[in-house]
Amino acid sequence: MRTSTLVKTAGPFLLLTFVYFIVGFLTTVNGQCQGPLKIAFLSDVTENKNSLATLVSFSFFLGYLLNSSKTGRMIDRLGYKKTLIRSMIVMVMGVAFYLASALCAEYCSDVTIGIGGDMVPIGYFVFLLGSYLMGTSAAMLQVVINPYIAAYPLPGTQAVQRMNFTCAVNSIGTTIAPFFVTGIMFAGVSLDSVSASQLTLPFLVMVLVIAFTTWTTSKANLPDIEGTRENASDKPRRSIWSFRHLKYGVITIFF
Repeated sequence: MRTSTLVKTAGPFLLLTFVYFIVGFLTTVNGQCQGPLKIAFLSDVTENKNSLATLVSFSFFLGYLLNSSKTGRMIDRLGYKKTLIRSMIVMVMGVAFYLASALCAEYCSDVTIGIGGDMVPIGYFVFLLGSYLMGTSAAMLQVVINPYIAAYPLPGTQAVQRMNFTCAVNSIGTTIAPFFVTGIMFAGVSLDSVSASQLTLPFLVMVLVIAFTTWTTSKANLPDIEGTRENASDKPRRSIWSFRHLKYGVITIFF
């Protein structure tokens, strides 16, 4: 009976861990694409090349800034599973915009927008929107998964063990992403010869994988965990900033 319960509860836990792997993987892929994007989308840009390349990371983390707190309220209103599915749908949309940007560069390279004397391909702005959506989805997924994994009733485990395992898998995704970018997306091609058309197939594969994972997650049994959502009548007894480990943690991660 205990083995059956463990198998039944381990499935959703491993599924969420895989989703967290994707978060770490795509966060790094987004950053690793800055250099190739300079060549693929901004090769003819002179005055604002570095600023436009940096906007890729800026737009990604803007999603964190603008949408993290909204996700917490969404969890209270909709529950963990529905919020998780919505977060993954945003991720599918983000990668779909990545794919669309590659297609724009391949088939609409003549369509440009003027910025400060530079003519910037429309594909760059499509990728920028995709980057924002990816940052939004990464922020939403972290807000959903972290407390859920900590409270998830997996027999024979403690919260710190579950969090350590999930974060380790997330770090594996972060570690292998650069090898994916250099070894698969731009395999055998020097940086100054990169073309946006090389992004099409990898982005298409990622769209399909994440869409399938989203569908699988929607079918999985992810029970809502009691005591982890705020009720309308609940009032915090103290400020979160009164916890020293949180306050010092925020300062540390900033630096």
